Amino acid sequence: MTYVHDWQVLMQFELVPKETHNQRLPPPPSICPEFEDAEVLVTVLGLRRLKGLEFYDVTRPSIELCVGGARATNKRVATKKSNTPSSHDPNFMEQIRLPVRLPVNPLFAPRLDIAAVDSLLGGFYSPTLGT
Repeated sequence: MTYVHDWQVLMQFELVPKETHNQRLPPPPSICPEFEDAEVLVTVLGLRRLKGLEFYDVTRPSIELCVGGARATNKRVATKKSNTPSSHDPNFMEQIRLPVRLPVNPLFAPRLDIAAVDSLLGGFYSPTLGT
């Protein structure tokens, strides 16, 4: 069995000698990055040459966007479902604004997850077609 972990640990260690047994050390400086409010503007035009999954054909695809990963746990935004001009080549023609809190230092910037999702069986089954 293979486990895939989608997380990382960021740690810092420092060995600080104490001069006496009862000496208390000052608290370490904060390692939390500074954040600022921002907005991501995404223009979604469409998808091309979509293929269905196994026995299911593509019916009404959409695109889901999520800042920070883990689409199920974070706030996600999706386009309207479209099958125009066809379900294999849908056009969306939408602008999506994602309000986000981004770190000032780009080293800590989150990723933007984009997934093509289909809507099958009246919306009860929504398989991911690609990321």
